[in-house]
Amino acid sequence: MKEYKITFCGCGDITSAWLLAIKRLNNREDKKYHLNVIAACDPIPKKFRKLRTMGFRETKQFSDLSLAYKDEKSDITIITAPPQLHPRYVDEAIENDNHVIAEKPLAIDYNQYLHMREVADIADKKNLHAVVNQQYRWDKRIASVKKAVEENLVGDIDFVVTTYITNKYHFMEWWRKQHMDMCHFNRYIHHYDTIRYLLNKNPVTVRARFQRPRWSKM
Repeated sequence: MKEYKITFCGCGDITSAWLLAIKRLNNREDKKYHLNVIAACDPIPKKFRKLRTMGFRETKQFSDLSLAYKDEKSDITIITAPPQLHPRYVDEAIENDNHVIAEKPLAIDYNQYLHMREVADIADKKNLHAVVNQQYRWDKRIASVKKAVEENLVGDIDFVVTTYITNKYHFMEWWRKQHMDMCHFNRYIHHYDTIRYLLNKNPVTVRARFQRPRWSKM
């Protein structure tokens, strides 16, 4: 049975979904491989509580990815840190000979895009894979809407409105509050990409209007 050692960069809410998926994969009957979460990194200590409650008590905890790489040798790094930090950690993972799974996107501006182009060349030379996770696209609700659109059950679509209903999002936590307008980045990462996917469109530019209701902390 092949074992893969995993390091998490970021231990926020989405990491819980990853840990649950890893537990399910490790419990498969075919036992082709085992995923061992050896390290988790987050600058906010309380984020590590989920490791204990979900049964990952042996996972070592670090405040930064560079510290984890000094102590542990992993095969795969899963990056769930905020979007503006993805290029830094993707680069660091590739330099440490890790395959990478990153939450979307890999870059948030043109300079970061150019950076990722260079990192992609290094990954190719090392025969390493760096992929972007698109978990929203596999959500049952999203799949149902896409199916309805593809089968033309809703007719022609000329205008789309989405509503962000969460009022508890953690935009003021340590590494998110270091970047202005984080809520806008989350819009384009999730909402704009989801609309593009549902409509099977690949626009060059996206125009959107952000409205802040009185009850919103954003």
